[in-house]
Amino acid sequence: MQGRDILAIARHLVRLLQDEGLAAEGRVGEAVAFDPDRHEPLGGDMLMSPGQPAVVCLVGMTWRGRVVCRAGVEPA
Repeated sequence: MQGRDILAIARHLVRLLQDEGLAAEGRVGEAVAFDPDRHEPLGGDMLMSPGQPAVVCLVGMTWRGRVVCRAGVEPA
C-alpha cells in the first residue's frame, strides 16, 4: 500500500467522522482566552486563570458540541 492510499483512506475517515459530529477545537498557533472547560494547560504545574491570554499548541476535539479532548495551551 502506498502512502497516498493511506492518506486518502484517512481523509475519508475524517470526513465520515465530521459528518457524524466530530470537530476540531482550536487551531495550532491561535490566540485564545483560557477556558478550563475547553483548554488544558501544557507544561506540568503551570496554573492559568480563566480569561488569561493563551496560545493553542495541541488541537482538541468535540463530538456533537461536547468537548471530548481539551485543546492544549500555553500562556501567551
